[in-house]
Formats: sequence, C-alpha cells, structure tokens
Amino acid sequence: MAVSNGGTFHLDSSQETFEGQMPYRREVRPPAAGLVQWAYSLVVQGEEAAQPFSLILLDARGQRVASGEAEEGIASLEAELREQPYELRIESARPMAFRAICTQTYGYR
Repeated sequence: MAVSNGGTFHLDSSQETFEGQMPYRREVRPPAAGLVQWAYSLVVQGEEAAQPFSLILLDARGQRVASGEAEEGIASLEAELREQPYELRIESARPMAFRAICTQTYGYR
C-alpha cells in the first residue's frame, strides 16, 4: 500500500513469505530508489524447535547490522537500513528447512 503527500514523499510497505534450507544466503536490495527511511523485519521458523539457528544481516562492508538467535524454533531481527544492498544469512549447525516472513516499510522521494 503506497501513500503519497502530493508527489514529493511516498510511504510504502511490502510483505514476503518464503521457504528455504539452512544454511541460506540472500541479497537484500533497497525496495525503492530515493529512500529516506527503510525498516526491515524478519521472522524465521525452523523445522525443528530444538535445533538452534541464527539470523545475520551484513552490510556491503561485511559488518553485522542486525542479528537474532532462535528461541524455541523461532528467530527474528529488525533493522533500520540505508540505500545499499545487504546480505541475509540464516545459519545452523546442520541443514534444516525453514519458513520466513519479511516485512519492509519505507519512505522515498
């Protein structure tokens, strides 16, 4: 849903559900050009509640921006991001399936 204030500033959000296998890597790209603000939220459910796993979001320099550790099979992270690509990693000691929901809210010109 996009909201505009007469063409100069737009507010929008998106939600995506995806599945995969740990270890998992994915590029996270800015959702729009001209970003003013970008909030990124991710919740991941592992296939096995007792198996630990972690979420890591790295910036273009490889610096950790946000992270989360699984508790009872669920991990989450939230971050305020800048207009650059990031790398998402979902890691566990052994392969495991997961489901995830990613929500992004952003303002742009």
